[in-house]
Amino acid sequence: MRTAAAESLPFLLECARIRGADYLTQMWQFICPELLKAVDSEPEQDVKAEHMYAVAQVLRQARIYDSL
Repeated sequence: MRTAAAESLPFLLECARIRGADYLTQMWQFICPELLKAVDSEPEQDVKAEHMYAVAQVLRQARIYDSL
């Protein structure tokens, strides 16, 4: 379940993008601290890797959006 939640974040933020940059920023500001806490406290390395991959995907998306 924790892995599925992490995997869904980039898609969730992609869907939020249609509501505008302000909404997307607010959503990321809400999600980011909790995601970083999850990465830090996750005991299972496989799940931690999925969380870190989700962070990377979201950051990659943000970089793409900024270049548009």
